[in-house]
Parts: sequence; structure tokens; C-alpha cells
Amino acid sequence: MKIIPLLVLAITIPTLAHADAPSEADLAACIGNKKSWTPSVFAKLKPKMSPADAATVLPGADQVSKYGFVTVKADGCNGAAEFELYFAKNKKTDAFELSRATILFDSKVSADDAFYATLVKVTSAKYGKVKKPDEVTKKLITWVNRKFKLAQVSNKPTRDGSMLQLSVSL
Repeated sequence: MKIIPLLVLAITIPTLAHADAPSEADLAACIGNKKSWTPSVFAKLKPKMSPADAATVLPGADQVSKYGFVTVKADGCNGAAEFELYFAKNKKTDAFELSRATILFDSKVSADDAFYATLVKVTSAKYGKVKKPDEVTKKLITWVNRKFKLAQVSNKPTRDGSMLQLSVSL
């Protein structure tokens, strides 16, 4: 009987904003505006780039796993814990080519409802209006452009809970 009131109390306590949560201006600087599909922080990355070429932009990007993924230190994007790149294997040449870039936000910042609301506002300004409001509630928002490139805000499960991510096709 005493567990239920504590559970209700825990659910009703609002999430406090974290001191290290980036401002709207910080996120806008990292993500950019409508002029380019690619977030500003990845502006120098190009589709089909080799891991070696990507490493000139993001040091460590050439340390690709056999599955095509690499995680590098996040620089130039407040609130980001790391960047993840995905290199698809070219079926003809068997070489890795850059296909997708992801911003993984710090798990503490990701738990902040105010940060999520700001992230939705900034990404909506860049990629367009969210067509289904339940996508925001589910934390799974997807945009598709005319060239069939995707941008998606979602939760990524981690050992410590989860972190928000913005994943973009290049």
C-alpha cells in the first residue's frame, strides 16, 4: 500500500533542467537551418566519403568496425556525447562509403524534457513540421526529403538508460 503513493510522487515530480543542457542557440548552431539537409556539425562530411577522408574531418573516423560503424568524440556540438558514423559497403568495390551521421546526446541532457522540447523545435525548424503529434510523444520523429534522405530524432537504449539521437542520411 505504501509503495503506490511513492510511485505516484516519483511520477509527478517534474524533470529539472540540467545546468549543462545546451540552449536553443547552441542546438541551432550544431544542427543548422533549412539550407542544408546535413547538420552544420557534419557540413564537411560528404556522401560516399571513405573512412580515411572522413578522418580528416573527424579524427578517429577511420577506425571503422567490420559492420561499418565508428564512434568519435563530439566536438563543436554542445550537449552531444559523441558522433556515430555509418559506412555502407559498396557491393562492387567492397569499400566502405559514408552513408549516415548521428549526433548522440549526453544521457543526462537526454533525460531533460525541456531539452527534448528544444531539440524538437530546432529540428522541426530545419526539417519541417512534425506531421503526427504522437511521434513527439513516442520520441520517434522521422522526416524524409525529396531525394528520399532521412532525418530522425529517436531514443537509443544504453546501459545507463537511453540517449536522444539525431540520425541523418548523407
